[in-house]
Amino acid sequence: NENNDTITTSKRLLTEKGVQVAGLERLPIGSIVISTRAPIGSIGLLACEAVTNQGCKALVPDTRTFDSRFAFYLALDSSETFQSLGQGTTFTELSTYAMKNLAVSVSPLDHQRRIAVYLDEEMGKIDRLIALRHRQIELLKEQRAALIQKAVTRGFNLNVSLRDSDVPWIGRMPRDWQLLPLRAVLTERGEFNTDLRTTNFLSVIKDVGVVPYEEREASGNKKSDEMEKYKIVHQGDIVANRMNLIFGS
Repeated sequence: NENNDTITTSKRLLTEKGVQVAGLERLPIGSIVISTRAPIGSIGLLACEAVTNQGCKALVPDTRTFDSRFAFYLALDSSETFQSLGQGTTFTELSTYAMKNLAVSVSPLDHQRRIAVYLDEEMGKIDRLIALRHRQIELLKEQRAALIQKAVTRGFNLNVSLRDSDVPWIGRMPRDWQLLPLRAVLTERGEFNTDLRTTNFLSVIKDVGVVPYEEREASGNKKSDEMEKYKIVHQGDIVANRMNLIFGS
C-alpha cells in the first residue's frame, strides 16, 4: 500500500489468461480490500483494477449513496472491530456473514465527501511528517552502523597501521589484530529446553529480525506446544536467523 493505504500496484501480477483460468473477479477502482485471514483488518483502497485471493474480501461501494473515500476511512475506523469478529480453530478468519451484518453509521453523501476531503488533507500532512521521521530514523541507523563498523574493524586509534586481511568483506585491518574463523570465538549451543526450564520463546519477523514470540503472535503463526524440542538461549548468547542477530537476555 502506498499514499495513505491507497493501492496503486502490487508485487505479484497475473496475466489475463491467469485471471480467466482462476475464475477471479475483477475489482473496480474505488473498491475497499480487507484482509480477512490472520492478520485480519489490513485495509486498502484500490486505485487500480485488481483481483484478490481467498485471504481478502473486497467491498464495492454504491457510489450513488456511499463515497468510496469515506467508506475507506470508515473501514479503517472499524479495523479493530473486524479483528474482534474473526473466528476459527486452525486459523482465524473474518466471515462474509459477519462483515455483511456489521452495523455502520452513514451520513448524507455530500457530507461524506466533505469528510473524505478533510481527512485526505489531514492524512497527507501526517504522512509527510511520518516520511520525514522515517528518513531521520534511516539516517540514524546508517550512523549507528557506521559507528559500529568503524569501532569493530579499526578500534579507537584512527591512525593505526593497517594490513590487508585478504578477506573481501573485511578489507584492511589493524596490523596487530588477529584473523580468526568464527568457530574459534563462537560455539553453537545445542542445549535443549528439557524439563521446561523456560517458556520465553523467540521467533522471527520478516524485515524486523529475532523478537519475543508475543510480538508476532497476531500474524497467525503458531508455536509448537512441545517446548522441550526448542533450544535454550542463555543471557549473553547471540541468536541468529541468517542475517538477523539478537543478544540473549
